[in-house]
Amino acid sequence: MTSFPPTITDSIGETLPVGVFQTKGDSAKYIIERRRFQRPTLRVPPSGPKYEWPIGVEGISISGAPGLAVHNYLGDNAPVVQIVHRDARRFEMRGMLPGDTGSENMRGLIAVIEAVAPLGYWILSMPAAIFTKEQQVIIENYNFDHPEGDYTASWAYSISFLRTGVGAKKTKPKTTGSPINPVGSTKKPPKGKSNRVFTTKNGGNTLRAVAQLVYGNPSRWREIYNKNVKLLSSLGVPLAELQYKRLPYGLKLNY
Repeated sequence: MTSFPPTITDSIGETLPVGVFQTKGDSAKYIIERRRFQRPTLRVPPSGPKYEWPIGVEGISISGAPGLAVHNYLGDNAPVVQIVHRDARRFEMRGMLPGDTGSENMRGLIAVIEAVAPLGYWILSMPAAIFTKEQQVIIENYNFDHPEGDYTASWAYSISFLRTGVGAKKTKPKTTGSPINPVGSTKKPPKGKSNRVFTTKNGGNTLRAVAQLVYGNPSRWREIYNKNVKLLSSLGVPLAELQYKRLPYGLKLNY
């Protein structure tokens, strides 16, 4: 069973024959790997609860208007307008919490929305293509909808935020695990062999997932296979299916 929420090393994605939670009918199997994009998060600063969306930004509206003081005087047809606030910016996020985990995600998001904000605001973090800095927001309203006739566990949502300020510049999250080539390592493998070994973790790595972790490209899974032919052949899985096969825990693979 994959942990919730999925960690950065979990082999989740549209390439799997089943869902993130090993359920064939779970539409969340179409969620792509986390490392391909940044998911939005909502948290209560400085150390309150945090929610991370299971998928990326689907629908978003950004609107704003200056705060105006309008004065109308008797006998004068032209109003006198003063700008008292440059911009009252609002965001509305819309989308779907898909699959068998939809209800669990809804409850998790509501818990953060209803949490007490000691600093008077929440922190909304979006992909850098939308906002390069964290947004300090107030939650204006929210809505979750599960229409009649829908027999899945998915929930549609919409949330409106009012921005009150901006925070620190976002940094790209770092992957976990040991570096492929540790700094200071001088030991060289014998010619024709490799001293780099990847040990499969509990939860089920696939060859494609291992290739993504060690090479940065899941399509290079055949290279791992070619260096471990005898070991992987003993699993009795056809080569065409092996790239998606969840490997046994503790399997040591040369790469």
